[in-house]
Amino acid sequence: MLQGTRTRRRRIPPFRRRELPSVYLALLAFGLVVPLLPPLDMPDVPVTTPVLAPEPAPEPPPPVQVQLVAPGPVVPRAALLNKLADTHTIALTFDDGPDPRWTPKILATLRRHGAVATFCMVSKNAAGHEELVKQVVDAGMRLCDHSHTHDEQLPDRDPARIDDEVVGAQSTLSAAAGGASVKWFRAPGGNWSTEVTKLSVEHGMQPLSWNVDPRDWERPGAAAIVAAVQQQIRQQAPDGPIVLLHDGGGPRDQTVDALEQLIPWLAEQGYRFGFPVP
Repeated sequence: MLQGTRTRRRRIPPFRRRELPSVYLALLAFGLVVPLLPPLDMPDVPVTTPVLAPEPAPEPPPPVQVQLVAPGPVVPRAALLNKLADTHTIALTFDDGPDPRWTPKILATLRRHGAVATFCMVSKNAAGHEELVKQVVDAGMRLCDHSHTHDEQLPDRDPARIDDEVVGAQSTLSAAAGGASVKWFRAPGGNWSTEVTKLSVEHGMQPLSWNVDPRDWERPGAAAIVAAVQQQIRQQAPDGPIVLLHDGGGPRDQTVDALEQLIPWLAEQGYRFGFPVP
């Protein structure tokens, strides 16, 4: 640039200076109106949510092969059987089955550890699940008659009803098991009468009660079930324990979990597993 030369500013033509206010107003109006306009219809784009693989179930602890007591003859007598003579023998019993969801889980746990138990079945629940009843027997377990309908007011019923609940249920369970004998009867709710007891004995069934009841049907949690069994077994000593548990009548996942803990503990205490023989 030559010295002394002045730089000229670009001049906005007069007509453009006149248009500037209109431009500003248009921009302002655009900024105010656009947010009020309804949104444009956009195609729905599916949102892909990554599918996480479920965590694998924890592996059960390794099995402990328990000791068994050779099954002896069951000679029924009128007195309720609520304890075992051998202080180091335990009889596990499971009521209110068969249940197609929980009975197989209980059975699998027992078999894994080589333990045995007595299944007190409601014959009405066995209808349609005859194959499950047979599986229980084929696995080396024993059957106990727990009535036909689990009527806890059984002692108050007429003789024909009592006969059907006791004797009829025995026949149904035996047939479902392929002719296996049913050598015990357990009254629903533990409600006995002289007539019920006598009828059981007359048909070759030992009236069966219990002396350990963790009330697993209340679902207090697996840990509470285990603790209750342990405490009551200590309290019942030196009598051999007959433990009341459930594989039917409701969700029994806690009982399954508790059983997995109880069997190894019982084996560590020196208990042998057997059936409730007088």
